[in-house]
Amino acid sequence: MITEIVIFIFLYIIGSIPFSVLISKALKLPDPRTFGSKNPGATNMARSGNMTAAALTLSGDMLKGFLPTYVLLILNFQIEYVYTVSFIVLFGHIFSIFLKFRGGKAVATSLGIILALDLFVGIALIIIWLSIYTFSRISALSALTSFTVLPFLFHFLTGNMNLVVIAFLNTLIILITHSRNIRFLISKK
Repeated sequence: MITEIVIFIFLYIIGSIPFSVLISKALKLPDPRTFGSKNPGATNMARSGNMTAAALTLSGDMLKGFLPTYVLLILNFQIEYVYTVSFIVLFGHIFSIFLKFRGGKAVATSLGIILALDLFVGIALIIIWLSIYTFSRISALSALTSFTVLPFLFHFLTGNMNLVVIAFLNTLIILITHSRNIRFLISKK
């Protein structure tokens, strides 16, 4: 029990690391919470015009999902358990202790988790995201579409129904964090 509590706290703190804010400070850029969507994520960092900062933010947010998930898998925790507890990293990202319990939308961090769980599902998710973005040029639409099909990717590529159920929860998290974007997309803003 003590071990699990320590793991949960560790996962939350890792998820809370605000890479966009740290990178902005390091590169002497405006705080991403002060422009664009005011979201501390890679897409909003790209709005700063500094693609290096955006790429570093994307990499950092993906790694904080990938590394703890990969380590737990190496330690022989069951994959279903690992996917479930990885949501603590997502909650850390969304409700960062370092940003007064505000944060990003958890897309890049979710992607990192999924790549650690199953490389083929992760690659398929990236391909779908890139395909939608190529035609729409709307990051939110790309994220919403790719994560909506995530449970089906787990079904067709792994056949593990437990992962499919957990993936539905992952999709729900992404839909909730993008609720404002969904309203904008519906109203065509």
